[in-house]
Amino acid sequence: MSVSSRICRLALLSIVLISCSADDTNGPAPYTGPTVKLHGYAFEFGSNGKPVVDAKVRLAEFPSFVATSGQDGSYVLSVPDGLASTPYVDHPGFKLMHLQTFTTAGEDLTNVNFQMVSPIIYDIFTAILEVDADPEKCQISSTVNTKEIRDLDLEGFRAYGAHGVAGATVSAEPATADMVYFNENVVPNRTLTETSDDGGVVWPNVTPGIYVMSATHPDTSFASFTATCVAGRFINAGPPWGLREL
Repeated sequence: MSVSSRICRLALLSIVLISCSADDTNGPAPYTGPTVKLHGYAFEFGSNGKPVVDAKVRLAEFPSFVATSGQDGSYVLSVPDGLASTPYVDHPGFKLMHLQTFTTAGEDLTNVNFQMVSPIIYDIFTAILEVDADPEKCQISSTVNTKEIRDLDLEGFRAYGAHGVAGATVSAEPATADMVYFNENVVPNRTLTETSDDGGVVWPNVTPGIYVMSATHPDTSFASFTATCVAGRFINAGPPWGLREL
């Protein structure tokens, strides 16, 4: 092989390698597979469920998917079908908040709600818990909730009252070092050993990883949920999802 031929081949190889490197920097190709829809509401925690307008709903795993909440707080978001997706909501007046991780199976999901927390309320809860939120860990909360609220719209959800099921015990797999129940006044109380009528529970400062949260009760059963814990993430798997009565 002549020197000139070798030079040409090396030049061609360099062009190919540069082209491949350039493609790699563009990130994954846009998702073009089948989708289903998430329907739900964005509303304020601690304000009788006031709708949150212009909240941006996205997916942690698929950044190109986005929806915006309307005047009534409702949104509709397309999500890839059959794949794990973690919805989250962004609004300048509230903490950035993720939900549980869903794996869809050919059906739309309804009432996938965001119970949004202001920075002030978030700080009050961490003070009551006597916990400093570790930026290298995540914070997870949920509600052991009654099946009676499953199909309610936001107005019905707000009017229902306490959404919890009292007398349940909650666990995480893998196990976490700390877990606190909320009392009937929606305040975390470290002396409680089971859920109150509020149904709330929080796992503060959880080490990053994939967790499955479950609830047990002597008279009924509940769905578990998957929490994808990433450093700095605040996860609120709220009703009527999260630890929902079956």
